[in-house]
Amino acid sequence: MKNFIILLLIIISPILTAQTITIEDNDLTALPQAIDRAVRDHKNFRSTTCKLIGKSFDLANSKLAYFVTTDDACDWGRAAGPIWVVKNSESITILASGGYAITLNQEYQNGLRCWLIQWHRASTHNTEKIPNKSRY
Repeated sequence: MKNFIILLLIIISPILTAQTITIEDNDLTALPQAIDRAVRDHKNFRSTTCKLIGKSFDLANSKLAYFVTTDDACDWGRAAGPIWVVKNSESITILASGGYAITLNQEYQNGLRCWLIQWHRASTHNTEKIPNKSRY
């Protein structure tokens, strides 16, 4: 029984320690100017009239990044919005995507925290793991 409990804790601990940030979170706030500029300067940025909001998270061993989306559902689809992840120390956009949420795992790959991008529609659901070994 003791071994079973230890095994169960090992299996579920990444789930219990994961952090999920959604485009609808109430604690998304105005961004530092350098982070806002990094998103607006990205080649795929098209939301020129939208206000950007977000929050910081631990990307890799206390190196911060920002989860960024648009305020007031500006340029959102039905259940997805634009999502950017910006590396704070260099103000570099490292992800420009769309979705509903990212779930940050405690697992690391190539020095970066792994995360899942999630989006939903009435008939479909998708989750993509980042970084993905086949892409990096």
